[in-house]
Amino acid sequence: MAKQRITRKKLLKEPDEFITTTGKIIAWSREYQHHVIYGAIGFFALIIIVAGARFVSENNENKATMLLQKAVEKYQAAMESDDSGNVFSEVQSDFDTLMTKYAGKSAGKLATLTYGNICYKAGETDKAIRAYEKSVSIFKATSLYPLAVNGLAYAYEQKKDFPNALKYYKILADDATSVLTDMALFNMGRLYKLTGESEKSIDAYQKLLMDYPDSIYAEVVDVDVSV
Repeated sequence: MAKQRITRKKLLKEPDEFITTTGKIIAWSREYQHHVIYGAIGFFALIIIVAGARFVSENNENKATMLLQKAVEKYQAAMESDDSGNVFSEVQSDFDTLMTKYAGKSAGKLATLTYGNICYKAGETDKAIRAYEKSVSIFKATSLYPLAVNGLAYAYEQKKDFPNALKYYKILADDATSVLTDMALFNMGRLYKLTGESEKSIDAYQKLLMDYPDSIYAEVVDVDVSV
């Protein structure tokens, strides 16, 4: 049996029911927040490695590329036996070298985005924001731009700067070509609800349901709202 879609008009007529059911969405996102965020970070890391081939020239950037590879391997190995805070201090100097000495190289640019992810996971929010802001500028008009914007949004949310987090989620939500648009709409709905802007939350969730009905985020909203 096909699922019955709930229109925005119906949601607005039943605010109490909407508030109750979307409360479940907030509870779900809080319970699984780290899974969603860390899963996204892992997804970003994979894309960065794959996309790196487009930015790195073997002829003139071999040294920087090898340093980045070693830094990432060192980080991954350390994460298996330690927490992210301690690991951050172990690899910080490696990434500092890449981002300063090799700033003009493609590997140095990729290191900036990777460093933002590492800072975020370590709870070094301000450093993550600076790295992501730089990455947004570096990767403008490239396939890595959405990842930098999304990282920046998550970092601002980690800092509880919700207006700025919403600003960057909206940039992604307005880009229909991005693979992260559905995630951005979900996060907008979640944050608008958290900040008491229920109608904007409805709009974001409704757009997610209408434009991305097969998204895993739409499934969560659909199940909760239709209860």
